[in-house]
Amino acid sequence: MPQLVWNKAILARWAAALLLGVMAPAFAQQFSNGMCRGAGCSMYRTPAQDADERRQAQREAQEEEQAERAAARKKQLAEQAERRDAIEKRMAAEDRAQAAADRRAADKAAAVLAATKERCGDDYKSPRVGMHIERVKVCVTAVRLTAQINRADGVVSTYQGAGAYFHVMNGVVVSWGSY
Repeated sequence: MPQLVWNKAILARWAAALLLGVMAPAFAQQFSNGMCRGAGCSMYRTPAQDADERRQAQREAQEEEQAERAAARKKQLAEQAERRDAIEKRMAAEDRAQAAADRRAADKAAAVLAATKERCGDDYKSPRVGMHIERVKVCVTAVRLTAQINRADGVVSTYQGAGAYFHVMNGVVVSWGSY
């Protein structure tokens, strides 16, 4: 514990205050518990006491700064978590919407396929000679006209589709093959 330096002026003020029975609040604050405290005591302090107070003030300032940084970091982490949760919720909603759209598209494709199979019967994906080209387009594959040849008996048109070709005369398949 630091030693206090007492001088005659301080003792005289103390004694006068005790004798008068009136202690000024500032005086009482300076000399609480027999220790000199407060701004007016600087001339009665040792350099070690000043150094201790400076170190204590620095420690308190560092602790306060660390607490502020920790609070700012905690706030930042909370905001990041909030943004991440919002993004995850939005992505989950988009995933649900996309899954529903995919199911509707698959259901629609399955319905179209079932209707096509019902309409085509045994001709579905089974080309044969004598089939009309319009039925080939509906029941076998989508085709496009790639060539026409003029012959003595008529015009032969060549249609190509997915992995197959069709030679057609007068709208009827006369030969076909796959490639």
